[in-house]
Amino acid sequence: EGTSDFLYISVDGECSVPLLVAASEKVNIRFTEGGYECTGSPESSKLQILHKEFNAFDRKFDSLSTLAAQAHLEGNTKMEKQLNREMGAMYVSQKRDAIKYIYENPSSLTVLPLLYRNITSELPLFAQNSDVLLMERVYDSLKVHYPSSAYLVSLADEIQLRKGAMIMETYMKEA
Repeated sequence: EGTSDFLYISVDGECSVPLLVAASEKVNIRFTEGGYECTGSPESSKLQILHKEFNAFDRKFDSLSTLAAQAHLEGNTKMEKQLNREMGAMYVSQKRDAIKYIYENPSSLTVLPLLYRNITSELPLFAQNSDVLLMERVYDSLKVHYPSSAYLVSLADEIQLRKGAMIMETYMKEA
């Protein structure tokens, strides 16, 4: 352990293959009808599973979002509310699953894409200032295995920003 890098390989501008590769690994990618298979890198295999889950979630969420927008335009508030509740339930489930994954994989850099995942352009998965506590836990766990990782420098910066926002939020509530 010590150094690993995220790589994203684009094939024909359509298929993006995310990899998380350590310096000594030799990765093999085999393209299949349903996408691709990655061998030779355990972290890349984990990332492949996450990537597939992200894509499935995004397709369903985008579909529901389109239907909700259509219901809004048609004035069908009952359908719009139902679809918004379903999207809210999906968000909560996605966040719960992400937290579970983070706790089950404390020494894996594959947790980082979860911390920075956006459900929509306006809605990060970890959007609350209090999520800084989880980010600190991830930082502390990964620092042991990847002490010189540039990814941890970025995470430390994000943690400081969130802590500042949380302090400001506390001051505003007390004012």
